[in-house]
Order: sequence, then structure tokens, then C-alpha cells
Amino acid sequence: MENDSRNKMRYILYTLAGLYLLYTSYGLFRGLSGVEGTEKMIMLVSMIFFGIFGAGLVVIGVKKSTQISRGEAGKEEDEIAEETGEIVDKREEEKRDSGTDNE
Repeated sequence: MENDSRNKMRYILYTLAGLYLLYTSYGLFRGLSGVEGTEKMIMLVSMIFFGIFGAGLVVIGVKKSTQISRGEAGKEEDEIAEETGEIVDKREEEKRDSGTDNE
């Protein structure tokens, strides 16, 4: 449980870092009109790099933290079902399902 919360926090930080890089990329875009020459090219390359890397971090962070959250929710549902005696052995259920499909 502690490891899941640590991983979830890690992915939330990835998301926040990605949002910061996207914000920085936007700031470079806004300042692009005020510069010329080599400095403009450096800002353009930096803006593209920050934008791509930031978007990647946001996507990965949101996707992984959502997976971890769904995993925790699934564990809670399993615990509730176990307490009420509703858990059926998955192997037995699969055997029953596959047996009816073959007939």
C-alpha cells in the first residue's frame, strides 16, 4: 500500500513538472516575437523541446496515476466482496464459462 502511494505521488510530480514545462514553452512562444537571429532559433528549439517533453510527462503522469488509482479501487472492491463472501475462485468460473462455450 505504501509503495502504491509513493508511486502515485511520483506520477503526480511528473504531471506537475510536465505542466511547468508546457507553461515555460508557452512563455518562450510569447517572447519569440521580441528576439531576432540566433537567439530566436535557440528559443524556437527550446520551445519545441519543452513542449514535447512536457506533454509527454503530463500524459505519462496522468495515465500511470489513473492506473494506480483504479488498482487501489479494485483492491477495495475485492476486500469488500471478500468480507461479504462474494468472491468466487476465478479458475472455477473460467472453467464453467469455457465448458458452456464448447457445447
